[in-house]
Amino acid sequence: PAEHALVAFGGAAGQHACAVADLLGIPAVIAPADSSLLSARGLLEARRERFAERQLLAPLDEVACGLAELWRDLETEARRALSAEAPEIEFEPARRILRVRLRGHDAAVDLEGVEDGAGAEVAFVQAYRGLFGDLPPDRLREVESARVVVAERIAAILPVAAEEAPAAARTSADFRVRVARGWISVPGFERGAVAVGAPGLGPALIVEPYTSVWVP
Repeated sequence: PAEHALVAFGGAAGQHACAVADLLGIPAVIAPADSSLLSARGLLEARRERFAERQLLAPLDEVACGLAELWRDLETEARRALSAEAPEIEFEPARRILRVRLRGHDAAVDLEGVEDGAGAEVAFVQAYRGLFGDLPPDRLREVESARVVVAERIAAILPVAAEEAPAAARTSADFRVRVARGWISVPGFERGAVAVGAPGLGPALIVEPYTSVWVP
């Protein structure tokens, strides 16, 4: 863990992140702006997706003969479902997922981007050995299902640039904070006025409208 940074998000993460980082030997904590709202923002900016799926339960060589037509039908179905909600939508390239297993096994392997039986066979052998270590000989490959996922194309989400500030600006009042030894009075600093890399702030609170970060 010491080779990484700890990312703090969620309603109470700012209160506990530094203590957790100390316990794990992590030298840096990243607290995104409005980190308590991060999940809500993610939902707001998430792409809409729809999928179409067929259960097949048929040998791979049989499915391979009609695979191109199957992909085309599933993509049309999924696009139609998403277009019904948003007629002006622009689509990302569709994802095509074939679930293949050995007949008699319940563990299927997801193969993405295969267009024909030969490609599926090669991809299945590689994926199966990667997961389970060995491939039993002479076992029929069975296609469990085929799925096509379509998603809307959205503009790239640009990262929020850190702004340099001349100095850390204190809030108008100190805060009472309860720590292990009891109540103490600490200064508060507005997040937007804390310079990048500003040293020696603690003990203090860094405050913003929806989040507070405790710096011991």
